[in-house]
Amino acid sequence: MKNGAPGRRPALSIVVPVYNVAPWLDECLNSLRSQSFSDLEIVVVNDGSTDSSGAIARRHAQADARVTVHDFANGGLGRARNRGLELCRGSYVLFTDSDDRVPSGAVAAMMAQLQESGSDLVTGRAVDFYTDPEKYSDYWTTVSSVFTRSRQGVTLAAHPELIHDHTVWNKVYSLAFLQEHGIRFSEDTLCEDVYFCAQAYAKAVSVDIVSDYVYEHRRRRGAISNSLGDAKPLTDWMAETQKVLGLLTDQPAAVRDAYVSRLLRIEAFDRARWVDAGTPQEVKAALAQLVAGLLDLGSAEAVRAVPQRHLAVLESLRLEVLSASRPRMEAPQLSVVVPTLNVERWIDDCLLSIRRQDFANLEIIVVDDGSEDKTVNAIAEHLRDDPRIHYVRSYGAGGGTARNTGTDAARGEFLAFADGDDMVPQGAYTRFIEQLERSGSDMAVGDYLQLSKDGVWHPHWKNKRFSVLREAITIAQFPELVMNRCCWDKMFRRQFWDRSGNFFPDARRANDIAPMVRAYVGAASLDVVPGPSYVYRKRPGNSSMTAKASNPASLQNYLEQELACARMVLATHSPELAQAYFSAVAERDLWVHLKGFLASGGARNPLVARPVFDAAASLLRVVPRSYLAALEPTKKLVYQLLLSGNTGPLANARRGALDMERGGIGALFPWKDALIVSADEHVQLELRRQAYSRGVLNRLVNDWPRLPEDQRRLARARVVRFAGANIGRLGSLHRSPADRVRFTLIAAGSTGAIGAVQALSGKGHPKRRMWRMLNRQPLAVQRVVRQGWKTVQRAALAVSP
Repeated sequence: MKNGAPGRRPALSIVVPVYNVAPWLDECLNSLRSQSFSDLEIVVVNDGSTDSSGAIARRHAQADARVTVHDFANGGLGRARNRGLELCRGSYVLFTDSDDRVPSGAVAAMMAQLQESGSDLVTGRAVDFYTDPEKYSDYWTTVSSVFTRSRQGVTLAAHPELIHDHTVWNKVYSLAFLQEHGIRFSEDTLCEDVYFCAQAYAKAVSVDIVSDYVYEHRRRRGAISNSLGDAKPLTDWMAETQKVLGLLTDQPAAVRDAYVSRLLRIEAFDRARWVDAGTPQEVKAALAQLVAGLLDLGSAEAVRAVPQRHLAVLESLRLEVLSASRPRMEAPQLSVVVPTLNVERWIDDCLLSIRRQDFANLEIIVVDDGSEDKTVNAIAEHLRDDPRIHYVRSYGAGGGTARNTGTDAARGEFLAFADGDDMVPQGAYTRFIEQLERSGSDMAVGDYLQLSKDGVWHPHWKNKRFSVLREAITIAQFPELVMNRCCWDKMFRRQFWDRSGNFFPDARRANDIAPMVRAYVGAASLDVVPGPSYVYRKRPGNSSMTAKASNPASLQNYLEQELACARMVLATHSPELAQAYFSAVAERDLWVHLKGFLASGGARNPLVARPVFDAAASLLRVVPRSYLAALEPTKKLVYQLLLSGNTGPLANARRGALDMERGGIGALFPWKDALIVSADEHVQLELRRQAYSRGVLNRLVNDWPRLPEDQRRLARARVVRFAGANIGRLGSLHRSPADRVRFTLIAAGSTGAIGAVQALSGKGHPKRRMWRMLNRQPLAVQRVVRQGWKTVQRAALAVSP
């Protein structure tokens, strides 16, 4: 159906393909009808809409004779635009998407340029707009400096960056130019304008540029431009881009380089990131082939200008496709899973140490987890030289998922793990497999060495844990092994791994401690093999996961995984295993992690600290009380504060006092926080007493002469309020007469009297001596003490019910 009658040929035809855009069509057509340039027709091509779009368009046609509506069966955007081209009566043509807008005056600006210059086409800047009416941004294809000022009669050869401008709707074309060169839209594709725009620029004798914004592109859910990572849009884009590559072979090198550089940096890179394990292999292969074509088309300088992290993603895709196409070992006896992430400095050492093992019947499953350096390039060299290497991608999902991905791809009877920055000593795998075949055990555990810039260190040289062979034992028989929870110094029977349902959690850190405890408690028998089986590299800087232990997210992950371990240990009902595990966690592992977090200042942000403290409290709740009771007082106090939820004072814990040999409860908190701790009834009374007498009274007496006057008033008021509220329990909180003297002096606020007490206070001075000393003081000083005590009694009456 066609509305409107033909009349004088307009200067411009605007083609508007329409398909189910009822919410936005009014806005689009109103923006076209209100243009200051009026010598135009609006050709609406209704492409089989099933909503009210057709009725909306006909309403505009009835109100404005320049609008015509043409109904067709649905054929896709490319076919609808071609139909619009056939219906155009104007000398020039503009294409508009039916959910977008054209700014007022944009058509006049573009037509003025073309009618003055006689160029083949004119282009201008575009803007993205969103549901939020205040949100705008430059459209990414028109941010080049070539759009900063208006130009006439330019060429693609003179401005190669124009090849980036691949959208059809921010341009006005000479209809005769399109017809002369047979430039039409590709049909049955979701990327119909990719090849169209490239042809127009390649064949145009001259191009005009308008520096103003000439188009407003709507960003909305469900739009084609937001689904380019799906299989159909991705396949269509690759097919159209391949056509462009063929077209550009005859263009100047600068044009080819501009196109290649942009696609490697943006479009190809984005699509390579979007593909995942669910993407069909043929789609990945086609994308890898397209990337290879881009690399062949561009110069070495153009490729070097692309950021390394982009090239790494593209190389990873190519390597994945190449590895998938190669035949693999039929039945390797051992599979070694090697997750990698930004380890280009060390990956050669790792892979060579595995490839050169005297045990040759193995496969090496290298899993890249989104490296952004040249790790993948190094892996490619090993892949080329050794058919035992199989490469897979984990798409940046985390170390645990990378190990699971490698495990799923493994085919060996036995399973081992190695990190991409470490090494495996010669003969390690042979010793493991020979021992497991002899014993029939489910898993074997070995020793390891630590390598750093200072040399090689043997962490277990004192405890002799791995000095002798232990065959077919259980974890209950050798419980101290439970804290050896790294996955890389062990070997497992694959059947046992699958039977126990083992897996690595998706955690930033400590993703192997729970799987290893699960293996220990699930193994019917295990072997301990003497001799180093692994070399762990302590990397410089903070790039390794271990170095990020005090990071809040990493610490929370560790605590959650430790909680999973604790529950598995409790489920065994083995007192020996519980003793080995909980004593080590409470005394060492948990404290080391919390101390690092507190010392780093991470607890000062409540929003960051709360999840960490909650996770620590959850872990402490499952630790049997007997293992907490024997701890050093400072550790015990910190743990009790976590359990009570009174974590405010922890934010101000002094770094030095966290080291057992340098501090203690008295030095742990500033006096105001120590006062809060001493009032917490959930904390053990003896710890509260120490926090009060050492952390409040001693510190105030010692620091009083140095406190400013306003600080003294604040200290005195807070101490008096606390004592008044707790006067019935002061005897249990501070038992010594010297403590009572200190308290009343602070309550009285007498600097001179406090100075007199300070002279005989401190380490090595008996507290009773201090009390006798006060009784020998002049009556004026004793009067100050009595005054302070009366102040406390008045405060007690004030807070009594």
